[in-house]
Amino acid sequence: MLLYAALVLLWRADPRIAIPTSVLIMVFNSVLGIAVKAGIGDLQQRVYEKWLAAAPVVALGAPLGAFLAGIIGRKATLIFVSVLCVGQFVWTCHNERQVLDSGGLELACVAVGVGVIGFEKLRMKGVTLRGPITPKQTSARDI
Repeated sequence: MLLYAALVLLWRADPRIAIPTSVLIMVFNSVLGIAVKAGIGDLQQRVYEKWLAAAPVVALGAPLGAFLAGIIGRKATLIFVSVLCVGQFVWTCHNERQVLDSGGLELACVAVGVGVIGFEKLRMKGVTLRGPITPKQTSARDI
């Protein structure tokens, strides 16, 4: 996620390029992590089972997501990814509400606020380094 944010906000890369790039790097890291854990004999059965369950979803979902990102345009892709992130945060807070209690929920919300401020600073730094996104850098459907 941090690589995706850096590519899109700091280096002003098109999300249609940043999404498959960051997904491929996450896939590589995941396979490498499982291989290393298995190689040193520290791979827990439960982790391996979850990894096996997630692998087909990623294998099918990543190309589909990259294809759809190429169709719907920059702004719509950014909005969709943002909605997914907020939805994941709300779902996690809902599922972990007993563990979080009110103090943990408040801390989680503060952490998200700090993250948003950090992402905005990253975006502003990207504007300083690379300039704002102009209509020439995007297609007509992205404006």
